[in-house]
Amino acid sequence: MLGIKISVIFTLLMMSTSSWSATDSKYNKYYSDYISKGGYWVEPTKVGTTSFSKGSVLAINDISTQTSSGFGGSAVVSESHGYAMILAALYNDQATFDKLSAFVQAGIPLGKSYGTATGLIPWSWRSTDGSEYQPSNAAGTNAFDSASDGDINIAIAYIYADKAASVAGYSWSAAPKQGGSLSYKTMASNYIKAIRLKDFAPATAKDGTKQMTSSVANQHILTLGADMAVTGVIQPWNWDWRPDYSDIRAYQLFTLYDSDGVQFWSDAITYTREAWKALFYFGSDDTGRQTWTDTDRPPTGVDIAASTHNQYILNHQFISNPEFNLVYKQVKLIRYQVNTDPDSSRMPVRVMNYVNASQNSGDTHLVGIANSLLTALGSTYASSQYASLSNTMNIWSPWAQNGSYVQDFIAADLAALAGNPSLKPWSTGPSSSTLMQYLNNGFGTNGTDGTFVCCNKEAGKNLSLPDIYRSFNSSLTLWALTVQPAGHTGLQTAMDATVVPNVTSGLTQFFMVNGSGTANTVVTNETSGSSHSHLVNQSAIVKTVDLDLNFENPSDKMVKISLTSPQGLTKTVANRRFGRNIVLRRKLVNGFKGQSSAGLWKLVVTGSSGTIVSTSLNVK
Repeated sequence: MLGIKISVIFTLLMMSTSSWSATDSKYNKYYSDYISKGGYWVEPTKVGTTSFSKGSVLAINDISTQTSSGFGGSAVVSESHGYAMILAALYNDQATFDKLSAFVQAGIPLGKSYGTATGLIPWSWRSTDGSEYQPSNAAGTNAFDSASDGDINIAIAYIYADKAASVAGYSWSAAPKQGGSLSYKTMASNYIKAIRLKDFAPATAKDGTKQMTSSVANQHILTLGADMAVTGVIQPWNWDWRPDYSDIRAYQLFTLYDSDGVQFWSDAITYTREAWKALFYFGSDDTGRQTWTDTDRPPTGVDIAASTHNQYILNHQFISNPEFNLVYKQVKLIRYQVNTDPDSSRMPVRVMNYVNASQNSGDTHLVGIANSLLTALGSTYASSQYASLSNTMNIWSPWAQNGSYVQDFIAADLAALAGNPSLKPWSTGPSSSTLMQYLNNGFGTNGTDGTFVCCNKEAGKNLSLPDIYRSFNSSLTLWALTVQPAGHTGLQTAMDATVVPNVTSGLTQFFMVNGSGTANTVVTNETSGSSHSHLVNQSAIVKTVDLDLNFENPSDKMVKISLTSPQGLTKTVANRRFGRNIVLRRKLVNGFKGQSSAGLWKLVVTGSSGTIVSTSLNVK
């Protein structure tokens, strides 16, 4: 293990820590170093068209003039900026949070995609003087486009800021003390709605005069950003999906802030879980599939063959014509590469934020995915005699690494997994307690006196200089360490305990129809958000649709029953007060004549917390 202290990655900064109120996390000292010593912080005086006094706005610099990357100047990227906001909230630093938020709020009016406002901050910013920042066409992208990973981070941060007002020892005001008059709750709501409307694929998009459509499933999977949300529909061969941009715990929390999108976010959770399950081994319910091994390596450029193989660790990118589905074995994805890289490293944090939440501890499939991640990372770490854990490794067993160093944020990812005592590696190998012993020795008791080093050591660069991964490394490292239970702050503990109703707006029943015919199911004790697919044969244009439904209704409140076709057309089946039991027999549902019958039909019951006992759909 390389004997360079992690504190070396922080260089001198002009910020003061006097406004920061310490939390009870074991990594308080790490956060103190993070805000006081990081040479990547900048204090803009102009963001877009908005001018600020010196010191009233803060941003985190991702690239400096001292790199050989070719970008030049100072840069701000929404992903790392969002991490910094999350950490400021978790570590009870409202002053820093408000300065970071001011940058975001000033940048939002400039966000554009295909000529329309997104309501989201442009993802990449540049400055030649370190004071005035404008959106930048990095890597040939639309300068004003959003990046959904950063958007998810920023939305989480605003939720955390809103919740900080009610957490013991935090007592934040409901609105920023500087940097705008909107409350944190309003900023969270606005941003979450914009993510739903812009970062997910629309039902239709025009390619010139041609109208292109996306499936209901594809509409509920997070794209890379607002441009990709549209481009993926009109050019599906260019659709790029990165699984660890998605965050189903965030989606749960979003339902508390987006009243119009509750059903959308619930469905997004359902589809995303199945997409993740198509990739990962998730436990005893995952039957009939093999694990990719050294003698059976995964291919690229072809279907991932979800029905025959799974993986334990993530490669970050899947390109071309994705077909998402309610059944994981029917998900179709084209794998772009067979190695992990830094763009895969958010997955453990997003998964563990979900698994650590008290209401999700019984989700055996997501716990299973977490166990797969733990197995791959833990095994490769142990195989190096705990001397190497690089940011690049194979996705097939035995998950060999490329490199001879321990990467901070990958080690912290492993700590987030091994630090949860409920997780167990699938295969024989190091126990979580053994892993944590070596990880804690590396990070030290307060996170700053360990021996792990940043990726720029791997690149042979001077650790005392800012580098392209510097702020990303430090930010993601500290977030992952804080997600593990032993590193929790009071706010992180409160967020884990926050219970979100699974589907506050209704219950959903899914029917998978290939053509026309009858889709039947009998469901006992149907819970909010559960889904079922039903396959029938023949193909036809819809003439009639009728529905049977037996629904146990706990009250006599107004109940709305609606049905949505695979093309996204929604019709109301009933909207009135019912008694304690709702029984519909061969209920004709008008308005679907001429639609294509093939695909996913969705039945939604709103206004009641009852259960669907049985239901069937007859499409002719």
